[in-house]
Amino acid sequence: MKKIISLIIVVMVLLTFTGCSFEKNKVSRKVVDYSKKITKVSEGFTKQNNFIVVAKNNSKANIDLIVKVDFYDINDSLISTENAYLNGVGPKAEVAVQIANVPDGYSRYEISFKAETSIYSKTFYNEVELTLKKDFTVTAEVKNNTKEIINYISAAIVYYKDNVIVGYDSNSVSDVKPRESAIFNFYQPNDFEYNEVEYDKYKVYINETYSYIYTY
Repeated sequence: MKKIISLIIVVMVLLTFTGCSFEKNKVSRKVVDYSKKITKVSEGFTKQNNFIVVAKNNSKANIDLIVKVDFYDINDSLISTENAYLNGVGPKAEVAVQIANVPDGYSRYEISFKAETSIYSKTFYNEVELTLKKDFTVTAEVKNNTKEIINYISAAIVYYKDNVIVGYDSNSVSDVKPRESAIFNFYQPNDFEYNEVEYDKYKVYINETYSYIYTY
């Protein structure tokens, strides 16, 4: 009986400490729907037939974003629904996402957005600095100007030819220390046969910048 009581006490102590540790990484939040604050900036298909959507967060809030694309056939029947997800999108930020699973036989598509208060209470979109370098490839340097470690930064590049989207690439970096930079080396755009695709301009988008402090 004493052994059972001792075991129960140990379990309770472990649960208490685990709970305390977990709660340190959580803060309460008020969930607000910002879907109507998201606007489409541009859209298009790469030469590998991936669908790209560029959108803007017109709110002043840090948000989590779902970009939803519904594809329909010639009879207006839904073929498939594809989603792209971003966390910790900064206020007034423009972002670029890729839908890779474009179905065959679609006749039209519809784009919609779902956005709400981010589960991550700390995002740093307005506290990082973007520098671009162009050689054989495009290199983006995103500097952490804060005094904190940024746990996650993701960025994307969209390539254009005559203002039409022709290519896309994205990448992410974890645990960027204060005053240090995340380096993104982007691939040149290619077609299905991996031939390089011509482009006359490009734009880099900082999609996500956040630390792992969860809200509930």
